[in-house]
Amino acid sequence: MFTWNFGPCARRLRPSERIPLSHLTDDELSCLYDTLDFIDKYMGGHRLIFQHLNAWSHLWLPGKPIEILILYCGRGETARALVRWAKKMNVSMHVLAVDPDPRLIKLAKEKCGTDKEITFDVKDASDALFFQARSFDYVIGLNLLNRCSDEEAVPLLRSTQLMSKRGFIVVDWIRDLRAYGWMRGFSSLMLDGTVRNYLPVLIRRGFVIREVNAIAAQANLEYVKGRKHFGFRFSLAGERGLVMDPKLSPIPRLAGI
Repeated sequence: MFTWNFGPCARRLRPSERIPLSHLTDDELSCLYDTLDFIDKYMGGHRLIFQHLNAWSHLWLPGKPIEILILYCGRGETARALVRWAKKMNVSMHVLAVDPDPRLIKLAKEKCGTDKEITFDVKDASDALFFQARSFDYVIGLNLLNRCSDEEAVPLLRSTQLMSKRGFIVVDWIRDLRAYGWMRGFSSLMLDGTVRNYLPVLIRRGFVIREVNAIAAQANLEYVKGRKHFGFRFSLAGERGLVMDPKLSPIPRLAGI
């Protein structure tokens, strides 16, 4: 699929050119995430995460809980979707979902009060102490890079790899003029002005595949490649397999470490 990255999609918007969530009122924030959650649920975001996990699940030990970390979880809709998927697959799973915005975590807890498999916490993805203290089977970021600056992307992916014992999944938007046009048309149907202004920015904050692969290479993620998907999404995902380190043989290690 050829990418139309010209016109308003010729370059990625800088952080100063986007709408900070901190500038939104509580009502505007809630209305915006009603729309974002709908898009992720029905327009490919969740489906891509499930595809990867489903492909890897045959290696999971029966009865052993799978520990998941979700970065920039928003209102927690991805966490809830994962728990529903795990129950359907008869998989034991615990999810820690974090976001630096306390208001989003408050909304997530209100929507998810009965799901004992999910823990929500206010954490910044750049918190070095948090990354050093915990490890998870998988780290997942839906629209993760969209909320990062170019300078933050490489160290964030490096930290993500260190926290994931098995692998990670990043799903985000491709910066494409057709996607931008579609999102502008979709957003024009919204009554809320914040939603109308914010949705096209998602595309202009996206990446083209060569940029994604360059970021992965700088982060020393040799085992992953950016892949285009239907609906102008890309995934950057990989599960590390056991390989033999010739210096330590016969002690196995995880590829990518």
